[in-house]
Amino acid sequence: MPSEETSLPSEKIGWFLYHAMAYVLADKWAIEPLKSLALAKFTNAGAVAHKEAGFFDVIDQVYMSTPEKSKIRLVAASLVKRYSASVCANDESKL
Repeated sequence: MPSEETSLPSEKIGWFLYHAMAYVLADKWAIEPLKSLALAKFTNAGAVAHKEAGFFDVIDQVYMSTPEKSKIRLVAASLVKRYSASVCANDESKL
């Protein structure tokens, strides 16, 4: 059981990160169908997770784990552009 000082990511952020890492592995092993599926699920999960603490941590992880011209980076940038105003309105400390 986690202590009160340790906070686990929300389920929404967990799935968002899961799909990002599935994409990273599919890219590494050149499994195109899995890569496409993971990208679509990452996009959908980002639309749900954008108001959660940890949203920008997942975006950061995507940028640290993928090549510069990766499609998931474009999607991540699009999600940030689309949702950053609503995230900042809720909590300016997230940026």
